[in-house]
Amino acid sequence: MDNQTGLPTVEDVNGDGIINSNDDYQYLGTRDPKFYGGFNNTFTYRNFSLDVNFYFRNRKYQYGYLYYYYNPIGWSNNVTHEMAENYWTTPGQDAKYPALTTTTKSDVYQKYYYHLGYSDFAFSSGSYIRLQNVTLSYSCPESITGKLGISSLEFAKRKLKSL
Repeated sequence: MDNQTGLPTVEDVNGDGIINSNDDYQYLGTRDPKFYGGFNNTFTYRNFSLDVNFYFRNRKYQYGYLYYYYNPIGWSNNVTHEMAENYWTTPGQDAKYPALTTTTKSDVYQKYYYHLGYSDFAFSSGSYIRLQNVTLSYSCPESITGKLGISSLEFAKRKLKSL
């Protein structure tokens, strides 16, 4: 980023003074996961049972929020809270993010749209581990179920999380 103008900058890889997709874009790597999987376990203590299911994925690159949110502020897609607090505002400022804009006619928008949105700055790590499902249950003892004339009775509270 140019800390005098707040404009995002990208590398002119071939050194011809023109940034274009033919000669300046570089392959970052695949967005496919290196590996993924899950882990399920049940913990039991007396009549209580806790079932947990974790899902994980190791993916080096995924489109980050900058790829999706390069539109000017106020459009249907907006910047994150973190970005809104760390963007360039004054000449000489060393900010984490370039300047923001409210119009498509500005130099900032043109740089975002044509260059930064397709640079490595627009990608982030796609690796995560997530608690997908959790269930807490209680099994009634036989002394109670026998009196009720049933073989078993279980109360459960389940929390499901979609991928």
